[in-house]
Amino acid sequence: MRRERDAFVHHGSGAVANHWINPRFKGRARPIRSRARRAKLSAVLASLKGDLDWLVPPVLNAHTRLAVEMNAGLETLLVQGWHGREARTHVLRLGPGLP
Repeated sequence: MRRERDAFVHHGSGAVANHWINPRFKGRARPIRSRARRAKLSAVLASLKGDLDWLVPPVLNAHTRLAVEMNAGLETLLVQGWHGREARTHVLRLGPGLP
């Protein structure tokens, strides 16, 4: 996590929503159900297939604008634009072996 003048490094796999997940940064969660969304993402982290299959409620919600899946070990990046629960772009797939 990064702020203007400092950062906090999380080692290993992880999932994020819209709230700080370390004890040094103070703030409040942004809508909608940020902690529930992060819990859902963390629960499915080990079973990801690399096709944005995790993008379901409560992760997908009225405020969704961008879905991103990155895997440094596989050197892959998937990005899709959303407007609420409606996809607005095709999935951009970058990395070796991706169609």
